[in-house]
Amino acid sequence: MSNTNSLSSNDLRKTLPRFQENTLKKNLKLVSAINSFVQKKDMTNAQLALAWLLKKAPHIVPIPGTKRIKYLIENRAAIDKILTDDDMQEIEAILAQFPVFGGRYSENFSKLYNLEN
Repeated sequence: MSNTNSLSSNDLRKTLPRFQENTLKKNLKLVSAINSFVQKKDMTNAQLALAWLLKKAPHIVPIPGTKRIKYLIENRAAIDKILTDDDMQEIEAILAQFPVFGGRYSENFSKLYNLEN
């Protein structure tokens, strides 16, 4: 996604600070770097998220939700995507190089649900 124009008019992301034009451009640099990493590791972004969580906190059992069988199969395959300590260092370096810009929620949404940005 290169801009919010590709989102439907009622898509919640259009209201979120991270998806505003000025922050989205910056955040897409992180997306690009992560996409390069997952391509190199022959995995999907979802598999990376699950493999990262399993490596970072092996005492946690993630329970990802999905609407499609193909994603259930993809998520299950994340168990076989083992990240090394070097991989974790590379991910941390990517995150340090490309910080996330913009709050997670809009100010009004955060106030309404008593959330921290």
